[in-house]
Amino acid sequence: MSSEDELLEYLIKILEETEAGIGLTLCVNGLIIAGDMISSKKYFDRISTFYNDDKIATDDPSLTERGFPIMQQIKQFLQQMGKSGEERNNPKHIHLDNVVMYPAEPEHPFGVNVWRGKLSSVDGFSLGYGYWKPREVEDVSD
Repeated sequence: MSSEDELLEYLIKILEETEAGIGLTLCVNGLIIAGDMISSKKYFDRISTFYNDDKIATDDPSLTERGFPIMQQIKQFLQQMGKSGEERNNPKHIHLDNVVMYPAEPEHPFGVNVWRGKLSSVDGFSLGYGYWKPREVEDVSD
């Protein structure tokens, strides 16, 4: 297996074959990332929807006309990536949906629609969603 964590790689392979994902909490370079595992195909299908003519950020109609063919090329490329099946046989990335990221200050999480990360960058993971639990301080005044 190509990654250092055979279990996580195996879970991704099963997901790619069956579309049966689970919730995961990942630690990536100190950042906590929680979300639902999705297949590479579903990931590429989801992000290809961002490349539509109504998403071009301009008020200039001529730029919209010129930008539309480029947006279509990007969309086709992303859809082709989802159909290639390369990730099914040799997963190098993990894909999540409904993502919440917790930086060093956990009281300020931020969310994103979909997320893609290198499998080799994952430092650790937990099945299911992590949650912040307040630390209990023992009373030692006796």
